[in-house]
Amino acid sequence: MPCYDFSNFGQYFNENMNAIGLPSSTDLFGSTTLAYANIRELAEAVSLYGRHITLAEVWGASSKLERLRTTGPIIASYYTGAAAGSLSVALGRTLGCGTPFPM
Repeated sequence: MPCYDFSNFGQYFNENMNAIGLPSSTDLFGSTTLAYANIRELAEAVSLYGRHITLAEVWGASSKLERLRTTGPIIASYYTGAAAGSLSVALGRTLGCGTPFPM
């Protein structure tokens, strides 16, 4: 039976980010739409400014991503990749009725 309840997406996203040791914000990644939009914005910043730009530099250029300021020295390309992976994991768990992926 397919699942169409996306209310736990943000929880699954945060759980995965925490599992890999990175902070996340429900305000930025709490739904599939928000997560996609903000990951896209991060990816565009990395594309525009280069792969060595930090999250501190990105949030300085974008007020929407300001909530990530505590992650300042983290390289934005690394965080963007982790967020994209967490988006995949959270979406998989959401569509799988909450079933975690086997380790």
